[in-house]
Amino acid sequence: MSRVHHVRGSSLPIPQPSIKEMAHEQKETSSKEVPTARRTNIPRFRPRSQEKPPGLHPQLLADGSGRPPLRFNVIFPPANPYLKTWGDIPRIIDDKELDESATETDIKAMSLKLKCELLPPWECVIRKCKAITCRDVFEAIWREYDVELTETEKAKIPEQHMSFYQKSFKKRCKEVPVLTALEESRGFKRIDLLAGRTFFRGMTKPDPTAPWVVELQMAPRGYTL
Repeated sequence: MSRVHHVRGSSLPIPQPSIKEMAHEQKETSSKEVPTARRTNIPRFRPRSQEKPPGLHPQLLADGSGRPPLRFNVIFPPANPYLKTWGDIPRIIDDKELDESATETDIKAMSLKLKCELLPPWECVIRKCKAITCRDVFEAIWREYDVELTETEKAKIPEQHMSFYQKSFKKRCKEVPVLTALEESRGFKRIDLLAGRTFFRGMTKPDPTAPWVVELQMAPRGYTL
């Protein structure tokens, strides 16, 4: 039932809603449809860190078998007759195979991460006007390790270990396709700090945005030049 409220200065009563009427009115207001903003389909882009890198050529890939994808001793330039397959009868890898694309999806730039004893890891970037090939990758790896050490880098060799690295250096100079005396005159190179781990194991990529890591190992059992 509505209450009556008298306004001062007026003889006419003004009806006031009851509590029950006010509650009913509030219920009707709340039941009315309130317009909401229309949702649009916003495309979701996958974060770059989750993107998968392009598939790597089997000649370059390090798999779980522990067997290198091919015979590549990085003290030698990646050319005939030094690149061979594994097996009872090794086969020289021909130019056609070396010139195959390094990745499943052709790319024109590739970052490599290389390591050796006593020196911090460093990166090498391969850039080409056309698709990068397996040959490009092998040549980049060989060139990066075929660099002569600076005096500062030589000083990092501990005196007690110098004879060990000297032995590795002498052995390499006798094996490479250059006159031994000429190669020895050039002095220590990065490859001499690998402590015998000069055989290509393959490449890994710990993170999609990280460079490809060049993995090396000791001479596999039964290896012959």
